[in-house]
Amino acid sequence: MAQVFDRNGIYYARFMHNGKDYFRSTKIPVATGSKKAVREAKAQAEAELARMLAEIRGRESVDALFTRLVEGLGRLPKHEREPKRIVLADRLRQGVTARLAIADAWQAWLDNPKKRNPSPATIEMYLAYWGRDRAKKHGRRKVKNGFKNWLAANHEEVTYLHEVTPAIAEAYATHLWGSGVTPRTYNGAIKFLRAMFRVLKTQAGLASNPWDEIPAQDKDTEGRRNLTTEELEKVFAEAEGNLRYWIAIGLYTGLRLGDVVTLKWDGGSTVVNGKQVKLGVLLDERCIRIAPRKTRRKKKVLTYPLHPVLEVMLRELHDGAEDKKGFLFPADAKTHTKSTSAITRRIQKHFEDCGIQTTEEATGHRKRAVVRVGFHSLRHSFVSICADNKVPQHVIQALVGHGSPAMTRLYAHAGDEQMVKAIAALPAMTIDAAENGE
Repeated sequence: MAQVFDRNGIYYARFMHNGKDYFRSTKIPVATGSKKAVREAKAQAEAELARMLAEIRGRESVDALFTRLVEGLGRLPKHEREPKRIVLADRLRQGVTARLAIADAWQAWLDNPKKRNPSPATIEMYLAYWGRDRAKKHGRRKVKNGFKNWLAANHEEVTYLHEVTPAIAEAYATHLWGSGVTPRTYNGAIKFLRAMFRVLKTQAGLASNPWDEIPAQDKDTEGRRNLTTEELEKVFAEAEGNLRYWIAIGLYTGLRLGDVVTLKWDGGSTVVNGKQVKLGVLLDERCIRIAPRKTRRKKKVLTYPLHPVLEVMLRELHDGAEDKKGFLFPADAKTHTKSTSAITRRIQKHFEDCGIQTTEEATGHRKRAVVRVGFHSLRHSFVSICADNKVPQHVIQALVGHGSPAMTRLYAHAGDEQMVKAIAALPAMTIDAAENGE
């Protein structure tokens, strides 16, 4: 406790600092006479006491001063702490030019080459994680308007990226998880925010990354399920128009929906192992060769030999095509570019019209039903059929483009019945349908 007191007609100061007791003369005489003179003399002594304290504290290290600052902030009422912290942080940065406004962060990330080269679809997903100026649903993922908009609603005092603290990051993570998103969506959002702050670290003057300590949630490893033999037969038999081609391509190649809908007869060419090779649906080579959209950044090119059933159907489609070099499904490719959800809804409706339950009721943390059957189920079925027919794992891995055997094992889960009969039954049925134009 700091105080001044009279000793032999002089004001002395006594105070404690870092456990040490200080006792010093202020050299200010104690006044006599009027009350005003007494008050003025004591005020001078107290000012000298304050100067002494400031002098001693000024010898402290920066870390010691910071510790006392944090302790002082901690003693403030809870509602005053964060605004005061922002003000102090801004004052500390007055002489620093490296700062980036929240409002400019998205464009800065887009322009920064360190983000590498994500696909347009991936950028759209990242924008949903960050937050659009107007909320928009991205496919099946809706991240409650994204981090930027949550920040504006809950921490309007935060203007710059460096003002996002670990406490704010943790609060958003808690909000996001509490909104009922899947572990996959939650992990995707946190991973992107962590990567975004890392990319902008220098430009925003970040001393640390507030997202580094946010852990991932355990994923729901039970994703899309296989289709049974009866279900495969039905979705083939009742498919009409381009849908029947999509299903055939999906089952007999394991391609993802986005790659199927945007297939081209002539996809140009690329270099593989030092050789120039053609891309596209190559009927003369009896194969499909593409750079899948998901792994295009890694320059991975995959070749899918045409199953006899699929070859018949693709030759039929090629014979009727107006553009023998363009998209197999021009209108659908255009639609997919604008909205992936429109194509997905079409697929889901077909499965549901076939009497297949595509969703599973929400349980546990989840607040929304989970899709268990969709176009991706054809990819699972393709992998499982190959596995059941003793196709070597490394061959399956090469066909579907999995980065690791573990991913292939995840896809190759067995259904309630063996799928061997499906291999024998589906080709004859599908060839008939293709030849008869059903």
